[in-house]
Amino acid sequence: MNDSDKQSLERIRSQRAALADFGMYAFQSDDLDALLTKASQLVSEAMGIDLVKVLEHFTERGEM
Repeated sequence: MNDSDKQSLERIRSQRAALADFGMYAFQSDDLDALLTKASQLVSEAMGIDLVKVLEHFTERGEM
């Protein structure tokens, strides 16, 4: 296994761990705002990006 494969595997492991953490948090939380904030934080960390935003889609208006 080369370095690129190892990095890819580690990234996948990190993303799966973040998903598992989120699942546990979701089972324990009854606060939707806190849940969405946690989701944004975990996505930011797992994807290595600084800005993440959760939007609500309004189908009838065709906008977010």
